[in-house]
Amino acid sequence: MSIRTNILLRVYLAFGLILLFALAVVVQMGRLQFIQGEKWKAMASKMSTKYEIVEATRGNILSVDGALLATSVPEYELHMDMFAGGIYEDKHFYGKVDSLADKLAQLYPDKSSTQYSRMLRNARKDSARYQLIHRRVTFQELKQIKQFPIFKLGKYKGGLIIEQKISACCRSSR
Repeated sequence: MSIRTNILLRVYLAFGLILLFALAVVVQMGRLQFIQGEKWKAMASKMSTKYEIVEATRGNILSVDGALLATSVPEYELHMDMFAGGIYEDKHFYGKVDSLADKLAQLYPDKSSTQYSRMLRNARKDSARYQLIHRRVTFQELKQIKQFPIFKLGKYKGGLIIEQKISACCRSSR
């Protein structure tokens, strides 16, 4: 075998291997796109980053002479995890749920103690992990609520979930 044919044989072999590799890549891309496409799209949507607009805490806006023009007033939204650590067992929850309902009814007379108790018990039966208790709670009310039965156990044992909402409050100028 001459040197020329030996070199050509090696070039054809290298070219053939490169062509075979390129064909394998194209076949794999087609398989991923058309056969497994839905599976990977679903996985990507679960793992992708979600962008969310977060409202800034603004603070006070003052005029040139120091008069207060506007301020940010924090309000809170209260939710409850019915299966938090301290009330996971039924005896701990049902032993204090009526006293919690009484305190909530005293603070918020929009519902009676019985209605609050029924709401909390139904949420427990439904295995609610994010039950709405009340919206538009002021800071002073929040301090009281943190001393209520069950809630005074803390965030992780009592199940009280507090979400701060900022609303702008304005004063009229002079």
